[in-house]
Formats: sequence, C-alpha cells, structure tokens
Amino acid sequence: MTTAFTNILAASRQQATPPRFVCMTTMGVGGTSFHIRLVLKLFVAGIKQIDDYERADKLVRRNGDVPYTLVRAAHLMDSPGTGVYKHSLKGFYHIAMKIPRADVASFLLRAASSAEFENKGVQLYT
Repeated sequence: MTTAFTNILAASRQQATPPRFVCMTTMGVGGTSFHIRLVLKLFVAGIKQIDDYERADKLVRRNGDVPYTLVRAAHLMDSPGTGVYKHSLKGFYHIAMKIPRADVASFLLRAASSAEFENKGVQLYT
C-alpha cells in the first residue's frame, strides 16, 4: 500500500493543481487500534501488512503538497443506503459499528467534491 500511495502522491504533484486524494482503507485513520491490530494479526494478515497500512497512512498525512481525505468505513453492509450516518475524526472503532455501502459511496463523492474533510482521516458508521 505504501508503494501505491507513493506513486499516487508523485503523480498528483505533477499536476498544476494537485487533485484531492480520497482513499478508503480498513485501517489507518489515526492509527489502528490495539484490538483491530490483534484480530488482524491473528486471523487475517501478518504484522508486515498491518504496518504497511500504517506507513501509508503516515506518508499521506505528512505530505504537504497533495490534499487528501482518508476514509475508514465501519463494517460494510449490503443494505440500502439511508443517507443518515455519523463520522468521527478520532478513529474509534467498535465491532457493532456498520454502514451501508451506498452511504460510503455517497460520502466518498462528498469528500471528493468539497474541502469539508480536506487533510483529515474520517471514520464512517451508523
């Protein structure tokens, strides 16, 4: 992920006005919590993959040239969108948090088309 983010930032810097980089990941908004790291480490991915997510997060946050919005959605649901969801800039996560995919898509469009969440990491949930 770090390599991909490095390439995206480099290509963005070549533009006269760098476009906003809107990225959705499962980890990385303000750092991954101890509990999520533990579960992912034990059941999903190795520590190298988790560390790569966090390095990529820091790379984007520390860049000073390209505007960004990092999005972390809670548990994705296939239910219809409601248009009613919450956002947090603190990166808090609880297993009961969820959000319809359609609401995430709506937020991604909102983040790409306005400066409301520029240079922020945002968690979405219902």
